[in-house]
Amino acid sequence: MNNKSYMWMASQYLIQLGATPNYSGFHYAAYGIVLAAENPSRLLSVTKELYPEIGRHYHVSWCAAERSIRFLLSILWERDQKLFREISGCSAVKKPSAGEFIAVMAFRVRSV
Repeated sequence: MNNKSYMWMASQYLIQLGATPNYSGFHYAAYGIVLAAENPSRLLSVTKELYPEIGRHYHVSWCAAERSIRFLLSILWERDQKLFREISGCSAVKKPSAGEFIAVMAFRVRSV
């Protein structure tokens, strides 16, 4: 599958979860999911590799990218935890970290 297909799928999953593109975290998360789906080894160093690459792509600091993804994740988790678990395929009892969320979603995107 190509980059464009991964981006479309990642965006569709985020929309199903209740995210909207008006959040910067939506775009950062979608791009992070794509990067992780293309190269899962990026998940081994999320803070040193994945977030900085998202930041470079969107011309923001890696901290801003990670914070925006965390904020988006908090909104999704608070809205509907059951739907979140269903779509993400994650049976977490507590809200996953941004890196964990990206990892789970990248796996979903790759497995379709």
